[in-house]
Amino acid sequence: IGMFDSLNYHVRCKKCGHLLEELQTKDLEQTLQIYEYNDELPKILETLHNGDVPTDQLRYIKANTDCSACDLWYEFKIKIVKKKNRFFLGKIQEIKTSKYS
Repeated sequence: IGMFDSLNYHVRCKKCGHLLEELQTKDLEQTLQIYEYNDELPKILETLHNGDVPTDQLRYIKANTDCSACDLWYEFKIKIVKKKNRFFLGKIQEIKTSKYS
């Protein structure tokens, strides 16, 4: 599995309604940091782990989790908001689901 960072977004499972509280991402520092919606993101070298995209071009990060109640797997695309050369965690832009295997 390796290291990751956590995102505290409170989303309900589309299938069973269970609360999904912790999303995990490898697109940030991978130091077990915990981020919330609208948190400022750290300045990470010159690029993030998101395919070596320069931070000034970064538009979103990917995160995932599973529903512990029904085992549905979730993949999230979360917007990165730029304000005066600073980056913040934005809203969820896209949610994909699949059966967890």
